[in-house]
Amino acid sequence: MDKLKELGNRALAIPFGIAVVLFCVLGLAMAPMMHTEPKEMPLAIVNLDEGADLPNGEHLVAGVLIEENIQDMVDENASGDVSPMKFTVLSSRAELDENIADYYGAIVMPS
Repeated sequence: MDKLKELGNRALAIPFGIAVVLFCVLGLAMAPMMHTEPKEMPLAIVNLDEGADLPNGEHLVAGVLIEENIQDMVDENASGDVSPMKFTVLSSRAELDENIADYYGAIVMPS
């Protein structure tokens, strides 16, 4: 108890100083991550949709429409910026399973 009285205000200043130093070090370590933007993030599209016959006799394959809309959204960036995503169209789920390590994510449209 006597040692605590000897330290006086320093007893409170030391932990506060350590906390400030740690906060500054962690802040400097995190600063570069705050301003990063993904570039050409690889994503996969697997279209297994076989389509369906409509009552009017037409055959509608919604998976192809969705796939085209995704590709158009990536290609037609309104601001003229490069899209942060790069989609690769795969033909089967097995192909995706073989190459899953190459992609950050996948959109699988079931049949």
